[in-house]
Amino acid sequence: MLSLQLVSSIFRFLPELPVEVLALKEREFILAARTSGKGEVRIAMDHILPNIASVLIVQGTIQFALGILAEAGLSYLGLGTQPPMPSWGKMLSEAQTMMFLAPNLQYSWTGNCPHCSWLESAGRRFT
Repeated sequence: MLSLQLVSSIFRFLPELPVEVLALKEREFILAARTSGKGEVRIAMDHILPNIASVLIVQGTIQFALGILAEAGLSYLGLGTQPPMPSWGKMLSEAQTMMFLAPNLQYSWTGNCPHCSWLESAGRRFT
């Protein structure tokens, strides 16, 4: 399933690459490399690929995050990975049932947690 998401995400940002490459081919340093006698493959490897690497990294990171969210959403609905495999969506689905059994555990550690007072008392005890 992950490989299918990976392949589909590659095809989403592939149309952006020719736009970047065509914009780079008009730049002066490409013209200088061409007049110095470098071939097309050498220009692509030395000049074009390093300049589009940032676009590839950013788009790859965004697509990777979207893939994780899609997998978590499918797992939350019960359509994702099977139970021995861990998944954020499956964990959220199981935690949702626990919210009704122990509602005091749903408080955030970063917010105003009434059960965090023991942390303050433990900190005072060790100082």
